[in-house]
Amino acid sequence: MSERFDLPPTVVSWRTRPQSFGALMALYEDNYRRLLKLMGDFRGIAPVTVSSIEGDCDLKITLLERTPYTITLQLTYEFLPQTELNDAPNLCVRIFEDARLCSAEALFDHPKARTLSARWQRNIFLNKWLEYLWDRGYTVSTL
Repeated sequence: MSERFDLPPTVVSWRTRPQSFGALMALYEDNYRRLLKLMGDFRGIAPVTVSSIEGDCDLKITLLERTPYTITLQLTYEFLPQTELNDAPNLCVRIFEDARLCSAEALFDHPKARTLSARWQRNIFLNKWLEYLWDRGYTVSTL
């Protein structure tokens, strides 16, 4: 595997309080590392990419926007057509390539969605989901 994927773990300074802005930035950095490990180079991403592994749902990654410094993606599961489940994880993820950060964004604009607490909840979910995807076997090679 490329050295780019073998990045050292994100270290949060002892000065950073849990759920503080500084710790949130460290979480964004860890999300970036996990997504990079899962997807590889972001620059070559197709408009729609599906990652399939045996025994699990397909992971659908849709390119929503690309600017010189950011990429916005939608990550969701594709359940089998015969299921009636509509509660698939569905996240809008913004990648800040210049800063090497990745943030789960709110799907709607509301003042409560911009609070530090709401950002923590979304990004902790993204972090755990990315870890789960890696553990299940979703990798660059399954895209």
